[in-house]
Amino acid sequence: DLLLEIGSEELPARFVSAATEDIARVFTEKMATLGISHGAVRTFGTPRRLALLVSDVLEATKDSKKEVLGPPVKAAFDDKGQPKIPATKFADSLGLKVDQLARLQTPKGEYLGAYVEEKGRKVLELLPEVLNACLRGINFPKSMRWGDVELQFGRPLQWVVALFGNDVVPLTYADVTSGRQSRGHRFLSNDWFTIEKPADYEKVLESHHVIADIAKRRALTVERIEAAAKSAGLTLIKDDALVDQVTNLVEQPNPVVGSFEERHLD
Repeated sequence: DLLLEIGSEELPARFVSAATEDIARVFTEKMATLGISHGAVRTFGTPRRLALLVSDVLEATKDSKKEVLGPPVKAAFDDKGQPKIPATKFADSLGLKVDQLARLQTPKGEYLGAYVEEKGRKVLELLPEVLNACLRGINFPKSMRWGDVELQFGRPLQWVVALFGNDVVPLTYADVTSGRQSRGHRFLSNDWFTIEKPADYEKVLESHHVIADIAKRRALTVERIEAAAKSAGLTLIKDDALVDQVTNLVEQPNPVVGSFEERHLD
């Protein structure tokens, strides 16, 4: 399993859901480009964090063989059939001799070429590139710089958790370096805590008063607001857009029933 959590100062509510979609999109595109298979992709988002949790990520890419084209044959040899500089340079770049090169037919004519073996790589070595792309690929309506860093983000970064199985994925964005330390709800559990492995993510956050799943937090928001209204003898006025906004303003919904003194309502 793979986990990326980006902790920041509070993001505007309208930034959160769109940012999680950007992270998932960039991740799947980048992994497809690198030929790394994976399972289900889940996203999480609150004002204080954006996260990606991916199951069944391939641990190493497979060995492969690819076709490499060099110069056209007619430009590679002189009239006596002796190799010219383009041919020798191409062979040298592959660590081969000219007579080890193949002649490959293409729609543009006959070219020198070779089939090159590429050894598979550990995915842990490739993930820093993927996760950095996720951080860079979020299209915030407005971004900020902070301190003396050149990179931007929706709000100043506070931490990055990046785990592949039990290993930390080493990456740095702006002035923040990845680890396994996260933080809970700003007022109810604002201490640092450790995430040992990706599968623990949602459960550990809930123990620190953070409902990270947006859909789950929205359902809980509606449930608790309806219960609060009912206990006060009130009827809730339905407003889906307002519920969406409130969902991404909090990390754990806790409705409060208030009232106005009658004299202020005259």
